[in-house]
Amino acid sequence: MRTAQCHRFFFALLPPRRAACEIERLSFALGGGRRVLSRHLHMTLAITGDFGTRPAGLAERMMRMPADMLLASFALELDRLSSSGRSLALCPTAPPDRLRLLQAQLERALRRSCLLRPEWTFSPHLTLLYRHDDYFFRPVAPIGWQADELALVHSHVGLTRHDVLKSWPLSSGDKSALAA
Repeated sequence: MRTAQCHRFFFALLPPRRAACEIERLSFALGGGRRVLSRHLHMTLAITGDFGTRPAGLAERMMRMPADMLLASFALELDRLSSSGRSLALCPTAPPDRLRLLQAQLERALRRSCLLRPEWTFSPHLTLLYRHDDYFFRPVAPIGWQADELALVHSHVGLTRHDVLKSWPLSSGDKSALAA
C-alpha cells in the first residue's frame, strides 16, 4: 500500500560529492536492503512533524531561524556502522562539539516555534540503507569531510523527493556570512 504524500522539513548536513561517493560505495558493499539515494544522503540535525499539505509560510519562517546562530564549520568523521534493527547507518564515534552546538541551536529554534517533531531525539547518523538486521555497532574505515554548509530540506514523503530550500555557509563563527 502506497503512503499518502506528506511534507516534512529538516535542517541537515549534506555530504559533499567525494564523501557521498565513498558512502555510496560502502552502501553497495554491504549489499541487500533498500539503499538511500546518493542525492538524499544527509545527517538530520532538527526536524518538523509531518504535514498533509505544505503549510503557508513555514519554509520562510524556518529560513530565518539560523540568522542569530553561531554557524561554525567543523570536521566530521563517520567511523562506525550501526544497525537499529531496521536500518544501517554511519555514525561518529565522537561527535564534534561544534556539531552538538549547531544541533542544539536548531532544535531550540524549532521547539520555540512548536515545530519540533514530537518525541524526536538527536542521534548523529547518516542512514545508508533500510533492511532488517540484528542490532550492532562496528568500526569501519572513516569517511569524513569538513562540514561547511547547513541545509534546509523539504522532504516530499511518499514521493522520494528532497528539495534543498536554502543553505548557509558554516564558517569560523562570523555571523556576517549569514546576511545573504
